Amino acid sequence: MTRIHRLAAAVGLAGSAVVASVLTAVAPALALTQEEVARKLNNVPVFTLFNPSLKKFAVASLDINGESVSLVPSYVDRTDAERLLKEQQSANTAVAKDVEIRTVPLSLVFLESEINKGKDQPPFQVVPDEDEIKLALQMQAADGKKSDSWRGIPLFYAPNLGITLSDKDGKPKQILPMYFSRADLESYLAEAKKSDPNLAKTDIPLKVTTLDRVLQTLLTNDAPELDQVEFIPPRASLEYVVQNQRRNAN
Repeated sequence: MTRIHRLAAAVGLAGSAVVASVLTAVAPALALTQEEVARKLNNVPVFTLFNPSLKKFAVASLDINGESVSLVPSYVDRTDAERLLKEQQSANTAVAKDVEIRTVPLSLVFLESEINKGKDQPPFQVVPDEDEIKLALQMQAADGKKSDSWRGIPLFYAPNLGITLSDKDGKPKQILPMYFSRADLESYLAEAKKSDPNLAKTDIPLKVTTLDRVLQTLLTNDAPELDQVEFIPPRASLEYVVQNQRRNAN
């Protein structure tokens, strides 16, 4: 297991000590529940604006396809959250007052979104990294599906590549890692090929899908192998969280 997988396992943003602690020895017979899906998202950090005095997430008006939309944004890339805060501060908006950037688990955003469905409240929305969208569009075009737009959070994976972790009983279990960063997937694949001569000779295609598509599949499909899906956050986000945890511990 490479460093990024060790980091992903160690972060435990919402109480999970390691990713392996939520893996089960027996595959489920039914589609995953919202709580089970949320546990898979516990170790994925996202960055949002939070008002500590009001104890509320900040609502911002963002331009979505040329239309101003009020929502609670969470960013995969922390620098995008920092950019939004600076923009709001420069414009002296009410949003920027007494607001700070908070790191929260993606599981929290997922559950809040599920709870607030159909309610007259600004929706929670995860905002993707623009660089990853460009890569996703390039991959889509290479597959003959050229488009100028991409909807959703890109997830990159290699269907023929698995990683073995230990479950809570110490038994080996295959997982299918879904990466928020294509560079992280490419880095892992390069390392894996160095250590496995047979793998080095194998052509392993990379694929792209969306977070929403994967989540809906987990919630509605009862295929047991879907329990192998694990989400791997961007290395930079994981390293920021680990460093922040160390600072707070001192």
